[in-house]
Amino acid sequence: MLHILRLASTYEFAEQENGLIRDCIVLGIKDSGLQERLLRENNLSLEKAIEIVSAAEVSREQIRNMKYETVTVDFVKKKGKPKKSSQYECKKCGRKHKPCECPAFEKICNKKNHFAAKCFQNTKNIHEINVPDNDLDVYIDSVTVNETKCEMINCTDY
Repeated sequence: MLHILRLASTYEFAEQENGLIRDCIVLGIKDSGLQERLLRENNLSLEKAIEIVSAAEVSREQIRNMKYETVTVDFVKKKGKPKKSSQYECKKCGRKHKPCECPAFEKICNKKNHFAAKCFQNTKNIHEINVPDNDLDVYIDSVTVNETKCEMINCTDY
């Protein structure tokens, strides 16, 4: 485009200069769709032709960039929940191990799948009462209750 304008300025076409440059632009366009659009314009001026051609070049460049532009997408990994320990304290054998790896599996103590030390059938709840020994207790026709502690403990018969 600038090349045509420079050439036209070197020659003295005077009044016909703008019309000749406009015609060179319209006839020199390789894009037949754009050329047809320019030819459809009523009273096409040089400025209007330059504006239409420039807009077409810019849009063509943007389309080319959109088609061939590589888009970079950064992958963001979702934070998961912290993993729990794969081992837990087993109620059947009393040891720590992974699920489904209990050494008491298939062992028998009148009941299946536990060691005798962890037998649920032999567990009994016993309430232990601790009574402090006070030699200074005085009884004067009244009832006195000292503080007592009661704890629950599991005892297992072996």
